[in-house]
Amino acid sequence: MPPSAGELPSEPAISVADVGPRLRIGKFGAFDGRRVLTDLADVPNPGGPLKGDWRRTWSQASLGAPAVSAGDYAAITGSEIAPPLGAVLVTDLAAAERRRLVSAMRGQGFLTGDSVAQLATDFLRRNDPNELAERIRKSRAALILIAFAGPRGAAATELAAQTVRHLYCEAEPKPRPAVVLLGDADTTAGARRILEPEITVATMDPDAAHPDNLNALHQHFASAYLAANAPVMNRNLPPKLVDRPLIPITAALRRATWRLSHLMGLRLAVAHVEPRGVTLALADQGSVRIANFGHVAGENRGGHFGLQLPVEEVARWLPVRLPDADIRAGLLDRAGRPWGVPSTHRERLIQDAAIVAALSRARTQLRLAEFECDLVVGSGAMLGGDCAPLEAAACLLNGLLPVRFCQLAQDQASALPMLGCLDLLGETVDPSDALAPLAMSVAATGSARPNEPALHVAAQRNDGSSVEEVVPFGATLRLAALAGQPARIGAMPAGGLDVGGGPGRAVGLSPSVDLGVGGLLVDARGRPPAEGADPDERSELVLAWLQGLAVYGADSPAVLGVPD
Repeated sequence: MPPSAGELPSEPAISVADVGPRLRIGKFGAFDGRRVLTDLADVPNPGGPLKGDWRRTWSQASLGAPAVSAGDYAAITGSEIAPPLGAVLVTDLAAAERRRLVSAMRGQGFLTGDSVAQLATDFLRRNDPNELAERIRKSRAALILIAFAGPRGAAATELAAQTVRHLYCEAEPKPRPAVVLLGDADTTAGARRILEPEITVATMDPDAAHPDNLNALHQHFASAYLAANAPVMNRNLPPKLVDRPLIPITAALRRATWRLSHLMGLRLAVAHVEPRGVTLALADQGSVRIANFGHVAGENRGGHFGLQLPVEEVARWLPVRLPDADIRAGLLDRAGRPWGVPSTHRERLIQDAAIVAALSRARTQLRLAEFECDLVVGSGAMLGGDCAPLEAAACLLNGLLPVRFCQLAQDQASALPMLGCLDLLGETVDPSDALAPLAMSVAATGSARPNEPALHVAAQRNDGSSVEEVVPFGATLRLAALAGQPARIGAMPAGGLDVGGGPGRAVGLSPSVDLGVGGLLVDARGRPPAEGADPDERSELVLAWLQGLAVYGADSPAVLGVPD
């Protein structure tokens, strides 16, 4: 019998082979094989079988692009639930009706592309689906709701359906969303013929899409999403989840994190960041610890964790000095610009700084001397697929301060909460299918003199070419040339620093590892990083760190310059 909502079944110990001092072998899918962390100086590469089933391979993004947001998890009732993934609303409904729909969708945790509704007038007048297709494509939603009213409702619904079909069935192969048509049989019949059977379609009476009917709406969306994606995930998922309980987000993430750790045999963490708060789950030796920050609930529909952060904590992670009033405005003024969707460089910097500050708060709750993990996953609307990969990697690195070698990955579809729900409900899932590697980080603990050589890193690609760099103490560096390429990696710290083999001892990863889209991130700041003597010096330090990591890519000069 599946556990009740919020309960976590007993969890067996993780199968990991401990084969010597500072040496652990385990399956790590991102590396497409075994991970060996070893002291290169004197520990030979061991042989012998590994415990458990290590033949699983990394199936990058089986949920795949387009990535979607898990959205805002607070239900209108104030409870934290794990809903299906993101949705976009395509409609010409009047403002009051649209607000009712959006309210119900937000209540179930969906981020809705409400701006798509503003295209309705031009869409109907010109019958031009191009702009609509582009907006839907950018929304990367797993669910699309189409609701047109009036005498042209049926024609508009059919045109929107043709747009969706072209976008997902004809333009280029990609995982397909589920489509929910709101309207009566006459209005939706033509659209159903256009979409089926390639795209899963459900129809719904508009009167049922109401905040007072949240559970039915949730189950309707869940059924449509699972039916649409079961073939993609190669799972025999049930077509419906009718009468299943709503599961608290903490329980869902706890279960998904434990399942990841159990399957991979790793010490790992999942940082799930939503506008309403941060949930940090840390799995090690069969147990999962949870830390939360934020999670505004109740009637405050515009609440987000930025409201609970002191301005000075956000300012500590800004690369430029901004007046407190500007920072406060960036955190509070979200009436026209939803939290999580920055529209200017200034908002982008403030949002990233707030994410780092919130992650730091959550990490502090765990009371760890060092944050040592084999894998750290960024998830949720603000660290999942809607967040640029390098920004997500930098937020994880700065907010959690992992030490030694650590793989950074991204839950591109923000699917971990949903997969945790399915696991709790007795379904067989592999959450690693939802992950894509971001980068590998190596960070030294200890201290040294500023600007003295601190960390010598070397990487050898499979084609025989190599890359070497020496990073001074207090600096960061991204080896972008290694992005997306398998390579063997070694790191030699200066005498007082440690990267896992002891002070001054070399450590490496073997065999070749996949460094993701970000390459190798070298962190020679020590632990904890320098604070700076005053706010100006602190801003200069943060600027240098972000420049070293090339967080904003080609936009770095504009973003890190004078904010707009």
